[in-house]
Amino acid sequence: MAASSPRRFGPPHSALDAARGSGDHSGGPAAWGGPSSGGGYEGLSDAELLSAHLAPAGPSHGALAHLQSVAQPLERGIRLEDLERLITVGVGTFGRVYMVRHNLQLHPPKEQLAAAAAASEAPSGGGSRSLDTTEAVAAASADGISHARRGSGSGAVRAPPPGRLYALKELKKATLLRLNQTRNVVYERAVMAAVRHPFLLRLVATFQDDTKLYMLTDYVHGGELFNLLGDLETLPSYHARFYAACVLCGLAHLHSLGIVYRDLKPENLLIDRQGYIRVVDFGFCKYVGPGERTYTLCGTPAYIAYEMVKGTGYTHAVD
Repeated sequence: MAASSPRRFGPPHSALDAARGSGDHSGGPAAWGGPSSGGGYEGLSDAELLSAHLAPAGPSHGALAHLQSVAQPLERGIRLEDLERLITVGVGTFGRVYMVRHNLQLHPPKEQLAAAAAASEAPSGGGSRSLDTTEAVAAASADGISHARRGSGSGAVRAPPPGRLYALKELKKATLLRLNQTRNVVYERAVMAAVRHPFLLRLVATFQDDTKLYMLTDYVHGGELFNLLGDLETLPSYHARFYAACVLCGLAHLHSLGIVYRDLKPENLLIDRQGYIRVVDFGFCKYVGPGERTYTLCGTPAYIAYEMVKGTGYTHAVD
């Protein structure tokens, strides 16, 4: 049986002193989007308070602006109400992580219902039988019809194949505000929007409702490397070299964007269904520009680098 995971620690944060940005990719309220799409929100009970905590402020706003400049577009063909929760895969201080399935038949969008109605009325080659509503919606889903639109005049955006599994991270707004953790969440969202690499966990979309924020990511099937190490008496050297190469490639991509990871440990390395490593949990990531150093003591005590404890500042080499 695997040993329990060491606890992480970091400095307390003042949300107002360290809050970051509100642009389309900054992770501010507008960037989180409403429950139905990746942009825009309305009628949120915590909107004004959350906006105040996430307003541009402090000397670190330039770091967030840099991440915003390299942010990649997120998926806009998925709605929160289309995600069917299957099981809980994790519970933390701020909320839960669920394994979810993208299921367009839960709440079919208007465009899909219209296509379903048209499909139900269309004559088939083998006879005049009309499709019932369920069959028509399924046919429209299989045809890739999406409710989402990207800009004006660019046509429909195809949704991901229905039935795909994702991980949905649910964060309680009230808890984030009470514990002054808005800075960490905003920055983590900005980092994840900026990175795209086979060995780094991909952020698919973000949502919010009245009381919670949501981060949708790829679902990694194989579990933690930490658990694998606990189950095996010894890890073969060629396995270790393979896993180390995956991690090195992922960290090299982060460093190419100026991002230092700062929490490398087996618990943050998941194994996908092909056996490759995915680095996850970007809560301690930070942008460190060329020639700069940072001094924050954070991470998991059992895995902290000597340069971080030394107190003289460190760079990306700390990873």
